[in-house]
Amino acid sequence: MLTVDKPHSNAMSGSAAYRLARRASQLFLKGRTREAELLIRRALKLLPNSYRIRVLAGDILAETRGARSATRHYDAAIRLLPEGTDAYLAKANCLLGIGRALEAEHCARKGLSAAEQRPSFRNVRFLELVYDVLSDALVAGGKRKMALAVIRDGLRWTRSDHLRWKLAHLSKR
Repeated sequence: MLTVDKPHSNAMSGSAAYRLARRASQLFLKGRTREAELLIRRALKLLPNSYRIRVLAGDILAETRGARSATRHYDAAIRLLPEGTDAYLAKANCLLGIGRALEAEHCARKGLSAAEQRPSFRNVRFLELVYDVLSDALVAGGKRKMALAVIRDGLRWTRSDHLRWKLAHLSKR
């Protein structure tokens, strides 16, 4: 059975893995994706059962290797922490990018459900992202009316200017 963030061999490897992951994240943000990929792979060898490192690996590999590689890491993260909302959201975005709208909708809904069950994940910015991705998946899947309803629901929770703009834009079509 997989456990969340349990060190592979000892505490030192866990600490080293997080240092590598932090550096990989910094490189990734600077656009140095190949270097980031090398570091995240080293971090995964040290700590393969880390939810956070798996999600970051998915983010980096989405840029360097494509959606299939990325979704494998998001799936591994979801197995490690089924209530981890950001893995669902990242996977949904990845699936949307390759035209798999129905699967993206499913992931976004799971992310929303997980967020509703964990108050610590219920921050307004995150909910805005979930509603945004879910509405994108619905539009891509030809479910415009459902997307409008999702955006309205998101506005009730977030009062987001972005969702307000999106509602106005989608309503014009």
